[in-house]
Amino acid sequence: MDATDFPLPDLAYQPLKPFWAAAAESRLVFPRCANCARFVWYPRPKCPECGGEHFDWTQVSGKARLFSWTAVQRALHPPLKPIAPYAPVIVEFDEAPGVRLVSRWIGSDPSALVIGQDVRIVFEDLGHPALETGIRAPMII
Repeated sequence: MDATDFPLPDLAYQPLKPFWAAAAESRLVFPRCANCARFVWYPRPKCPECGGEHFDWTQVSGKARLFSWTAVQRALHPPLKPIAPYAPVIVEFDEAPGVRLVSRWIGSDPSALVIGQDVRIVFEDLGHPALETGIRAPMII
């Protein structure tokens, strides 16, 4: 299997272009309403708080807390086989209230994970560790 079989994000998808461009530079950014300053993740045309239609992509640090996780021992989707076993995680950020990011745990043994524990973002190739996709993505350690 090569990287062309691995499920990759659409880097040309306009609503997420700033997110992936920043990730390529090892930066984490989320859209923030220019009117009320609320973070709006996943991007949408209007702020759910005030109806604002203009957003500034705001950089946040990689400090986060574990909201939820699971361990996948056997990939049910064949293209994910090279990274199995893997642990999808959801993290949240004090710096970006309301943002929950889905990513992948690449730290040590995921059986030691505890909801609410401090974690941090690092940037690795999306196919880490088995494939080179050329796309840097935020991962969790």
